[in-house]
Amino acid sequence: MLVHRPRLNLSSPRHQRTGFFCLGALREVFVLASAVSIVTVCLWQSSAFMKVHLAADKQPNARKLLPVLALNVDRERGAVLAHVWGGQHDEISLDTGDVTQQTIFPEVIAYDASQRNSVVAHLSEWAEGGAIHHRVDIFRRGEILISEEFGTQSQTSATVNVSADGTYAIVMTLEGNAIGWELRDEEPKRHEFTLEPLNVENNLSPDGNRLFVSADQATPYFCDSRTGQSKVELQGLAGFCCCSEWTSDGRYLAVGNQHGDVIVFDTTTGKQVWHQRLDFMFARAVSFSVDGTQLACGGFDHKTRIWNLSEPEQPPKELKGQYGIVRGLVFGPNDQTLVSASFEGTIHEWSVATGQLLRQLR
Repeated sequence: MLVHRPRLNLSSPRHQRTGFFCLGALREVFVLASAVSIVTVCLWQSSAFMKVHLAADKQPNARKLLPVLALNVDRERGAVLAHVWGGQHDEISLDTGDVTQQTIFPEVIAYDASQRNSVVAHLSEWAEGGAIHHRVDIFRRGEILISEEFGTQSQTSATVNVSADGTYAIVMTLEGNAIGWELRDEEPKRHEFTLEPLNVENNLSPDGNRLFVSADQATPYFCDSRTGQSKVELQGLAGFCCCSEWTSDGRYLAVGNQHGDVIVFDTTTGKQVWHQRLDFMFARAVSFSVDGTQLACGGFDHKTRIWNLSEPEQPPKELKGQYGIVRGLVFGPNDQTLVSASFEGTIHEWSVATGQLLRQLR
């Protein structure tokens, strides 16, 4: 016996409410799952952070370490320069391990330093009168070269970069305004130009002539650092750029993105020449050896990896034993050592040949 069943009227208010309820439930499940994932990562990171600090508290004369935000190396002076949370600047001798601390401005949000000619740049930021204000202070061997203040009408932040040879510095706001200075001149010549909106990861070439730009809504590219022209796009690079580093001769650039890719590009053509993917989240720091044959990478899994680029089929050497997100990496003299800094405040020196920890510098 056939039973006639009336067709459902999906446009009726009752069924619309049911549909909206189902979509809403799926959305809530997705949000909950995302929140659980984030909380899990945060708990894992916090657990590692606590392990280090609890162990440090048991040691005599233990002191709390503030997070390291950036790491540079002054090759002429043989020193590692660490920019620390709260406007602190630590200089560590790679010869003796002695640490010299200097408190700069608490408003400093960005910091960079050259590898030669001892140039250091600080970028300060504060809110005043409904606008974001910035001041850049650039020093050479401790003497002030430039101190300039400027404001922006929109609520935007900025970054500062110094070329490795110390001849050029540039400040860029995230809305795309750029100001550069020729530091080799007795009276620094000033350049201004405008780019599209930017992400925070932008990087000057070692000679200061070219600029890697991580655009907010466009493909990352290389351009002239004085004009913003002569663009060369980086082919196949997607997602948010989290870290970058040029080789000392400027021929190649390594970039880590939010998807866990670590890619080396030819800076003349913009083509990929090497590519690896991390197993866990993404890279937060990359560094080339001085001779350009090795690439170090560190990130959220508390590990540092070193690839031999001349043997691309070989797995990377892994350096373990440092808790916290790796925030900075620099190769030491003659590429025999690697210095790593973490967000939880420690700085370690490793043997590149053996992968063994040599000493804790901070």
